[in-house]
Amino acid sequence: MLTHEQREAFDEQGLLRLDGAVPRADAERMAERVREFLTSEEAIRHNSEHEYLAEHPGGYQPLKRAGVFDAVLDSAVPVALDELFGPDGWKRPRHWGNPAVTYRVSDAPWALPTDGWHVDRAPDEQGRSRSVTVFVVLAELRPCGGGTLILTGSHQLVRRYGQHDVKNRAQRKLLGARHPWLAELWSRQPDPGIERRSRYLEEGPVVDGVPLRVVEITGQAGDAFLMRGDTFHAVAPNALDRPRMMLIKGAPVSA
Repeated sequence: MLTHEQREAFDEQGLLRLDGAVPRADAERMAERVREFLTSEEAIRHNSEHEYLAEHPGGYQPLKRAGVFDAVLDSAVPVALDELFGPDGWKRPRHWGNPAVTYRVSDAPWALPTDGWHVDRAPDEQGRSRSVTVFVVLAELRPCGGGTLILTGSHQLVRRYGQHDVKNRAQRKLLGARHPWLAELWSRQPDPGIERRSRYLEEGPVVDGVPLRVVEITGQAGDAFLMRGDTFHAVAPNALDRPRMMLIKGAPVSA
């Protein structure tokens, strides 16, 4: 059962952390299957075709079709979604999850990205979320290890000042006009005098009554995170020697 504090956090921050939502043994088993697949001839052939796949390999359809990740469907994740949206308020997938693996490809120190900030789906005309995104950690994920960055509270501003039918660039422009902290977050020419890590991950302003802060997903195998689909987030670089290994799945919601 979710507590009142958990429900309140999900409503206000757009993000809910569920420690150990998926049994650790199941998560580790999924991670091992992903590792095995990435060393197969099929995966090597697929990922060698494009240079960018060296950092974010893909081609996991055979694993998904085989139901390798379907243990999530029998975990605490759908139970929490039922509580938040109602049993009929979100669409259950046939198979669960898209593996998200990020390798270290540079010796550069970890840096908060300026580009790639987006929402998965803008709210409807009444300002209600139309989707939820689920992240499941498959292997220990440490700070600076490629965990997705989430701008908590941003869904509230998107609903107030964004538009349900515009692209992410326009949404960023609309929100950036509300406060320089937001404009600087995704500026293509960030101020070199600003220490971005402390400014965004350790601090944050209150914009029109909404506390904002960037949260980096970290955790142990089996930890899960539920994010409202109208919350800004971004892919992060991996500055560690171990790959980031997660499952990501979006689902439509009706509340």
